Amino acid sequence: MNKETIRALEADGEKLRQLTDEDHGPYWLEECDVCNGSGIEEVYAGHGNVNEIPCSMCSGKGVKT
Repeated sequence: MNKETIRALEADGEKLRQLTDEDHGPYWLEECDVCNGSGIEEVYAGHGNVNEIPCSMCSGKGVKT
């Protein structure tokens, strides 16, 4: 996302807060620490083999839950 888009989303969120007295975001999601946002975790299977599975920490979503 570029800076202009981020500013627009923040302005929209503020406008909705003023109208409804509720927080509507935007909510910025943090990347998962285990898979670094890829949603894939590498599991070493021995003999140099690596299996890729959905991340066990974020369930393959790539963001902290």
